[in-house]
Amino acid sequence: MNVLFILKYRDNSYDCDAATYGYSLLSSGLMNSAKFVCDNLVKEKIDATVANAVDNNDIDHLVTEAKPDVVIIEAYWVVPEKFEILVKLHPTVKWVIRNHSAMPFAAGEGQIMDWSLRYMDYDNVYVSCNDLRPNNELRELVAIYKPTWTAEDVAERVIYLPNYYPVHAHKTTKVFNDKKETLDIACFGAIRPLKNQLIQAIAAIKLADEWGKTLNFHINATRIEGGGNSILQNLRKLFAKLPHKLVEHSWLPHDEFKILVASMDLSLQVSYSETFNIVTADAVYEGVPVVTSGDIKWVHEVYTADPNSSDNIVYVMKRALAMSKLPEWHANGAHHELNIKNLKVYNEKSTEIWKDSLLSITTGFDQE
Repeated sequence: MNVLFILKYRDNSYDCDAATYGYSLLSSGLMNSAKFVCDNLVKEKIDATVANAVDNNDIDHLVTEAKPDVVIIEAYWVVPEKFEILVKLHPTVKWVIRNHSAMPFAAGEGQIMDWSLRYMDYDNVYVSCNDLRPNNELRELVAIYKPTWTAEDVAERVIYLPNYYPVHAHKTTKVFNDKKETLDIACFGAIRPLKNQLIQAIAAIKLADEWGKTLNFHINATRIEGGGNSILQNLRKLFAKLPHKLVEHSWLPHDEFKILVASMDLSLQVSYSETFNIVTADAVYEGVPVVTSGDIKWVHEVYTADPNSSDNIVYVMKRALAMSKLPEWHANGAHHELNIKNLKVYNEKSTEIWKDSLLSITTGFDQE
């Protein structure tokens, strides 16, 4: 079997320093997600590669060159009518459009609902989500859109294809040093409303002030999406009035980003809407305590907070940092027993789901 992942080419529009880091393609979460899954498929003895297309018209060239059995189109950038041509040019290829957003975030992308249903009008074209919730919701919508299809028909065309995150050489839990005068809290990722950065900043300020420390609140300030300008403006003006510091970082290649994450005391991702969240996986991999919302399903509930309550976020932050300091917790690697274990279980399930799904769509038979 030969699998080709295709992403839309994007240059360093997020202020990455290409001259320093020696790369020209955007080091995005989408790129990392595709690469991690691709590398895992190769490990499982499945031929898989990742390619970038300049636009819709570049797809035919890439497919002709790679001769894949399955093409995974990462995210929504191929217009549905393009498959009128592609299906005829490559009649044996199975095409999968892979969505990475839950419905609250998808609502901000104006074409997702229309395109998801229109893709179903073309043979050999499938829609997939990396989260079961939107995947099940799309199945229900497709069943209404295609009333003559059976439940099996719908399930065959709308498939769940989760993420994968390599954790083979993770670090031990980072013990919080409560003697230092600063508190370094990360809230990385694109700045957009559903990421919920402002209330997390307020929680971090409250905790630092309570502990008599200077807060360094670390964000990525060069990727602004979906009305995020007002959020960044609020963060800047808030910290300008307080004895704490907003630390703005450019977008980084993944290896460099993990080094930055490893220098943090704690990573916050108390978002309103998530599917997998690679930033949190990076923090867990580096041994940095995390606090998230319950929307990141693989994170243990002891590390999840209410995204609408700064007080609750503070409470869970204290718990996460205290757990890293307790000898019995640290000695037993409890942070990893809870989150790394969950991530490894997620990976095992993901591997089997990918193998089963690829076999099913190429042969028509589920893997036993």
